[in-house]
Amino acid sequence: MDRRHHIPRLCFALTAGLTLLGVVLRSVCMLCFFDVDPGYFVPGPLATASDLLYFAAVLAPTVCMILTPKDALSREPLAPRRFPFALLLGLTLTAFTVISLLISFPARKSDVMLAPSLLGVVTATYYIVSAKRDGHYPDGLAFLGYLPVFWNIAAVAETYFDNFTTMNGPVKISLHMGFLGFMMISLAELRVRVNKPSPRYSVAFLSIGSYACLVGSIPLLLALLNGNLSNLRHILYASVLLAAGLYGFYLLLRYTHSPAPVVAEATPESPKNAE
Repeated sequence: MDRRHHIPRLCFALTAGLTLLGVVLRSVCMLCFFDVDPGYFVPGPLATASDLLYFAAVLAPTVCMILTPKDALSREPLAPRRFPFALLLGLTLTAFTVISLLISFPARKSDVMLAPSLLGVVTATYYIVSAKRDGHYPDGLAFLGYLPVFWNIAAVAETYFDNFTTMNGPVKISLHMGFLGFMMISLAELRVRVNKPSPRYSVAFLSIGSYACLVGSIPLLLALLNGNLSNLRHILYASVLLAAGLYGFYLLLRYTHSPAPVVAEATPESPKNAE
């Protein structure tokens, strides 16, 4: 095996392991140590470990990015079989838009919560339309790739000003970290779409983003099934983040397991800096 693959694949393995551990720890905290009335975890080692794992999930891919050789990753890794994941994310955003508009538009037309609902329409369109298109987008479709970033900014604003959810509580923090992760996934993909790939940075962004989305969504959905949460808005956001996390995790798999480019040896006819 080409040794240039070792560190990127180690990054993928670390991300998978940390994500599994993070989901398990935060799910246990949400199911067993979440005090519903004040909206905080009961202080304890599991809650602390769950928070500290976020730092590990940032540190591990950052170190891997630094140690990865420049020519170890493909610059066009997004082509094969991304259709079901992109379509799932687009359909989840569509469902989010329809349901959130039904519950918010008639009663609260001027509320900031309408922004992510309305942006969800065009954001879903990007993922549905682009589901079968790969690589660089030579047309206006690439511009739509910025829309997920704006959707996440609107979602952060809406949940931040939600007076019915405890500030700095685990629910709000999980959602906000998930939104930031979704933005990192979107930016990593967007560099390929506008033909400005940066594979090593993209691996780090996809790794951190996938962790934040999956750890920020699955425990909340499990808490819903257990009856610890009942806010429909949070359920909708967690569903979108789950789809985004699966999408980002698949893109990370493609980045770290795509064949590395062949580096030709310098000859008198071919300059060293052919790239």
